[in-house]
Amino acid sequence: MQIDQKILRKLPRTLAGFLRKHLAASIEGGLAARNLFRCVKNKETGCWKDPIYSLRRQAVLRKEAERYGLSEWLPPRKDSKRAPMSGISRWKGTLGERTRTQRAARLQKALEEQPQKIAAWKASVDISIGKEKKIKRKRYFYFVRGDADRLRKREDCWHLKCPLIVWEKLFIYIESFSMDISKKSLDNNENLCINGTFSSGMALDGNCENIMLDEPPPLPLSYPPPLPKEGMALCLDGPKQLSSSIEGLSGEIFPHSATEKHDGFNRIADHSAATASARAPGPAVGAVSGNTAVLKAEKKEPLSIEELVKKKKEAAAMNRPKFLTREQREAIALEKRRLEVEKRRQIEKNNIDMAKKRSLEDPENAFHAKTKGNKAIPTEPKAMRKEQDALAKRTAELFKSSPKNQEPKSGMTPEEKEIDDIRVAILAFEKTLMSLEKISGHQ
Repeated sequence: MQIDQKILRKLPRTLAGFLRKHLAASIEGGLAARNLFRCVKNKETGCWKDPIYSLRRQAVLRKEAERYGLSEWLPPRKDSKRAPMSGISRWKGTLGERTRTQRAARLQKALEEQPQKIAAWKASVDISIGKEKKIKRKRYFYFVRGDADRLRKREDCWHLKCPLIVWEKLFIYIESFSMDISKKSLDNNENLCINGTFSSGMALDGNCENIMLDEPPPLPLSYPPPLPKEGMALCLDGPKQLSSSIEGLSGEIFPHSATEKHDGFNRIADHSAATASARAPGPAVGAVSGNTAVLKAEKKEPLSIEELVKKKKEAAAMNRPKFLTREQREAIALEKRRLEVEKRRQIEKNNIDMAKKRSLEDPENAFHAKTKGNKAIPTEPKAMRKEQDALAKRTAELFKSSPKNQEPKSGMTPEEKEIDDIRVAILAFEKTLMSLEKISGHQ
């Protein structure tokens, strides 16, 4: 069996070579022919011979044959089974591959049913929240004389949107009302304290400390708390303004019959106004107004979009690289060189001054330690000490005579000093070159 050469030219090199050489043996011979992918045992010697194609070459051939649809033309595999052909058999596949279509259908169905499930869940949640609100709703309100308890009950009533929000002034009226009732009903104290009821719908408990309302009094829907400016105005105007404001509030909130029958309300209002005016001196009010002005000044408003864009552009301009001309780069290099030279000279000068100071303080002490006028005890022969002194003097003279340590001429600019330093360095380099040439010439 032969294959057309045009087809072989389109196939990869390895697969085409295999089909040219071994196609007839692998197809026509079948299982009786020698398998090129398996080991062969010699009947005479009993030795095994390696297959013609190694495992690596077999894997390459199988991949290329499956790619071009020629896997059935290859020899049988290790388990004596030919590769499956398309349309005749299929691979089993993993569990995920076998159940992929069912899972996709189940997910699509769940997505279609999701809106109905969400609506049912929202309805059940609304019903449960409504039941909780109905259980937590209160029918009466407490007015307790203690400051902490009163604040706590006020927060509770605000949360429940109770109309009784003006607590400070309402508490004054209730206190005066209870005082007048206690004065007029001295004979019936026991009945009032245990089971007494009033025409306004209030009741006292056994200790006469808490007053309960079976029904809230007829008040407007909402009275917001007074602002700080209004409180300051009341303190500045004095007791008259405070009493008039309280009387107006009592006339608006409560019936006129209550204020006419019980004159204790007016007495309590006058007393509270007097105490408020006594406790609020002039400078304190001024300080409060100053503090409010400072707080208003400190309050910052958010930046607008234009300002934010402007700041962003400025930051981008700052971060953008700046390209310098040749003259600017030269000027920067000269300035950098000048600073380096000045720094080096300053360091050398400081070193010289420090050496001079140490030698003057204690020239005979090896560690240059400060003493109280007494010289350190010598621990070496006198001849060695003289040699060290002579060596130190010689090194100091050489250090002073060097061109680097000579003080610059007066009247020289930094540029001239730098040029002079460069000239000295070049001359020193030339001297070293000349000395090296002489040494090499002698050799």
